[in-house]
Amino acid sequence: MIELASRVPVVPAIHDYIVRLYDASRQLPEVRLGVSARGAVAMMLSVRALALSQGRDFVNADDVKVVARSVMSHRLLLTPESELRRIEPDDLVSALVQAVDVPGVVRS
Repeated sequence: MIELASRVPVVPAIHDYIVRLYDASRQLPEVRLGVSARGAVAMMLSVRALALSQGRDFVNADDVKVVARSVMSHRLLLTPESELRRIEPDDLVSALVQAVDVPGVVRS
């Protein structure tokens, strides 16, 4: 399955979308440390596997949205102030998914 998933292409627009999500995670004032490049790689693997599991040979922006919280939330290191305010990483990721522009219709 891993080998098959690695063959599912990620078009440049989706790749860029993932990179913009990760860059945005590093700009949040509630975050001391945003998602790393390894997190972006994990996202690429996850969206490929999701697309494949759904019988598709392409990744779309909805795949990114589906896996974003699972892949990104535990990789955010909040500031002490954010932790005291009980800010949830899941909520931050949800806000990022809403804020970062989604690419138009793309197909590999």
